[in-house]
Amino acid sequence: MGNNCLQYVDKNIVYKCPMLQEKSFFTAVAIKANTIYTFGGFENVEKCQLKSCESYSIEKDKWSGNEDVQLHEARSQASACQFDEQVIFIFGGYNKEAGTLSSIERFDIGKRKMTPIELKMMQPLRRFATIKISSTKILILGGIGRLSKDTDSVYCFDASESENGGPINYSLESLDKIDRGGPVDYPVILDSVGSLHLFIENQSGTSPPFRTVYSFLEYS
Repeated sequence: MGNNCLQYVDKNIVYKCPMLQEKSFFTAVAIKANTIYTFGGFENVEKCQLKSCESYSIEKDKWSGNEDVQLHEARSQASACQFDEQVIFIFGGYNKEAGTLSSIERFDIGKRKMTPIELKMMQPLRRFATIKISSTKILILGGIGRLSKDTDSVYCFDASESENGGPINYSLESLDKIDRGGPVDYPVILDSVGSLHLFIENQSGTSPPFRTVYSFLEYS
């Protein structure tokens, strides 16, 4: 638990401006290598999940709070995924009162607006991975479901624009499972042939993570 912000550059660790709040288990997204956004997390003093949204300017080395922009549901252990230059989706997570979550929120960067969407994930999840695989699709992979059970499920979230400028159509589809279920806390790696490499927690984190490969080409 802490608010340290470190940068790895030229084989050295450089201390940068600390985050505004001490927290853990938050999710983060980098936009255009200029700005990093963090969402939610766990605050150790009050022992609670957070609704906060903070942004970090890499150029200015400065953190900014967004008190007027907060998650509608406090959450830690969620997953955030950049959809395009102006939109980030925040999926699932954990809330000590509601338990593991299936809710999805949309953050519009330019409008500084956080909106919960009506569509829910097919199962509540925390400590899972998300990655965009096409112009409209995001994969949701692995994680922990209700009752702390590991899941090997893969879902495809689609956000397609309606014809004639109507509202966005959101949908979810269940896909083939990954070889092994469990928490995915490491970034997902996309290789040159279009396969995803996932690193899944092994032996409750006491052993090196288990690597599995998932191909998404038929769904993109």
